[in-house]
Amino acid sequence: MIRILAGVFFLALVGCVAGGGGSYYAFQMTALYSWRQLGYVQSQGPVPLVVHGNPFAGVPAEPFARNVAAAMTGANAGPPLRFTIDPPAPTRQANYYVVVVFGSGWVGGSDLCQVKRPEVQPSGPKVHAEAAFCIDERRISEIKGDMAAEASGPDDPNFIGFMRGLTANLMPLRDAVNEQRRCPPGILC
Repeated sequence: MIRILAGVFFLALVGCVAGGGGSYYAFQMTALYSWRQLGYVQSQGPVPLVVHGNPFAGVPAEPFARNVAAAMTGANAGPPLRFTIDPPAPTRQANYYVVVVFGSGWVGGSDLCQVKRPEVQPSGPKVHAEAAFCIDERRISEIKGDMAAEASGPDDPNFIGFMRGLTANLMPLRDAVNEQRRCPPGILC
């Protein structure tokens, strides 16, 4: 009974965090996605993050990308992941990474994991973003989001909340294989 109550509390907490500061839509996951794999991803060290575009004029690209990595860190379901824009450690055995595109690029689909330099137009203080969780150049999951409020910069709590919500929705407590089998969440079939 205690495990059930703990599970309900955890799901309610994830639901609160997943709300973030925006609306999130067009979530897709391939058969490769399982929240259980995030433990393996975590064991490989910080997850490389590729950031394209910048909704805030005057903010240099590298500090902006570091703020995005900091906002996303620990916001996923399952074991908390740490994101970095630094080159991956040579000890990583699998090429897992996340791509985030800001602006009105609407790249979408598996192309997001393969795109090298997308052309994106700034979306202004109400941010639009697309994100993909990838291995090699294959998409594992993907989400799009629009920020509900305006933000003055990457340190703005509205922007941080939006990025945490985007991450929680990109890496939710779901499992593609169990969903294909129509298993209830949390039940192994």
